[in-house]
Amino acid sequence: MVAGGYLFEAFLGTTYIGGVMLIAIIVLIYTASGGLFAVAYTDAIQVGIALLGTVLLFGLIATNYGITIPEGVGPLDLGQLADPAQGAAINWATLLALGLGDIVAIDFMARVFAADSPETAQRACLIGCLGTVIIGVPFSLIALSAGDILTNAGITADGPLLFGLLKGIVPPAIALLVIAAILSASLSTADGAILGTASVMAHNILGVRHDDHTASGSDRLLLLTRIMAVVITGFGVFFALKVPQTGILLLLAFDIGFAGLLIPLVGGLFWSQSTWKGALACIIVGTTTRLVFFVFMPTVFGIDNTLFYIKNSVFTADFDGFPTLISPLIGFLVFVIISKMTNSGERIMAENRQPELEIERI
Repeated sequence: MVAGGYLFEAFLGTTYIGGVMLIAIIVLIYTASGGLFAVAYTDAIQVGIALLGTVLLFGLIATNYGITIPEGVGPLDLGQLADPAQGAAINWATLLALGLGDIVAIDFMARVFAADSPETAQRACLIGCLGTVIIGVPFSLIALSAGDILTNAGITADGPLLFGLLKGIVPPAIALLVIAAILSASLSTADGAILGTASVMAHNILGVRHDDHTASGSDRLLLLTRIMAVVITGFGVFFALKVPQTGILLLLAFDIGFAGLLIPLVGGLFWSQSTWKGALACIIVGTTTRLVFFVFMPTVFGIDNTLFYIKNSVFTADFDGFPTLISPLIGFLVFVIISKMTNSGERIMAENRQPELEIERI
């Protein structure tokens, strides 16, 4: 929504608030009416547009201006991953939050659960990974080159560097396609997040079943999911207006998932002594720890914390990045300790339940 707001403000002349509201309404209409089918089919079209826009833009920049990477920020400048003075802690936190926290993202999980087989889900994940590299790496190289290109052209970017390129460097036809690609990326992220969260709220948290119906005979789960979609969209608009930063909101969302959800998922799959009590304790403690760090940190991933900051003298900007690394470790310790403490009791209950299960099976 933030990206869409900036996009409409820069190229259509709307206000930022108007752009956010417009993209929210568009996404809500087709997501609430079409569900996962609408999300999946529109995502396929959106990825195609994004791929075409990426190829044309990268080819134009590489051919006419060349790809220039400023000193110290290239792929082999590993000081950014080893030296705290060069932002190593923040960079590692970013990589871990995006690379591991995204595994438990609701919109991603919804697509996996909807697959007709594990093999289909696996192939889709690998294809999605390849698509991310093909689209993401060229845009990164363009971003690294944009500063020199705009400086040499005497253009001062008012806002994102990419917008500066599209306004002053890129021919209108290609610029229009790239704008459509950015809008497509915004839509495909928003619709999945809205649908996945609304579905979980209605089905898993509020406990409405597929066979529940209202007095008029309509599908209660469908109705409540659509209502939740409106609520979740409202929250999205609130955060987009409160924190107009595309990267920070995405990183914080995945960071919370990394802190509290990844360990229970991995432990539940691969550790036989894990228990639901240990998982729940990890979710609560890991997530709470990360949120406490968040409200006491003046910066988050290098960006000023304008969302909710409690001023203090204990945590400074130099500590930025470390909360991402510490929170899941605390959650992991709690998960192991509570699982060990409750494992024997659950095993005894399962053994006592076994004869009853056998009778039911017969």
